[in-house]
Amino acid sequence: MSEKKRTAPRLTASKIWSGYSFIFIFAAIFIAYYLVNASLTWVGVMNILRHSAVVGIIALGMGLVVITGQIDLSVGSMLAFVGGFAVIVFNTTNSIVLTLLAAMAEAGCAVPAAADVDAALLSTPQERELIKQIAMLPEEIHLAARDYDPSRINS
Repeated sequence: MSEKKRTAPRLTASKIWSGYSFIFIFAAIFIAYYLVNASLTWVGVMNILRHSAVVGIIALGMGLVVITGQIDLSVGSMLAFVGGFAVIVFNTTNSIVLTLLAAMAEAGCAVPAAADVDAALLSTPQERELIKQIAMLPEEIHLAARDYDPSRINS
C-alpha cells in the first residue's frame, strides 16, 4: 500500500497579504506614529486605538449588514455628516447634552419628545431655540427629500 505524503499548504506573500492586510496596515500606522513623534507613549497608543475603534465598530456593523444580504453604502457619509453636524452644534451651544441629542436626531435615532425634555436644564435662549430646531429636524429632512431641496437642511 502506497502512502501519499501530505504537505502543508504553501503560504505565499499574496496569500499572507490578502488574509492579514489589516494587521500590516495597523502596524504601519504605529510605525508612522513612532517616526513622526520619535517616541511611542501609552497616551499615543491609546489615541490610535481610540480612533481605530470607531472604524472597527462601523466595519463590524457593515459586515453584519452584508452577511444578512442587505447592502448599505451610506455609513461613511452618515458618519462624516453627523460628526460635522455635532461639531457645529457643540461649538454653538457648548453643551454636550444638546450635541448628543442633535447627533441622535440627525442619525435617525429616537429622540425624546419636546414635552419630555426638562427645559429648566437649558440656561440660554440659544439652547432653547436649538431644541426647537432639533424637534423640527425630522420634518425638515422629509420635506427636503420630497422637494429635492437639500438646502432646506443647512439653512
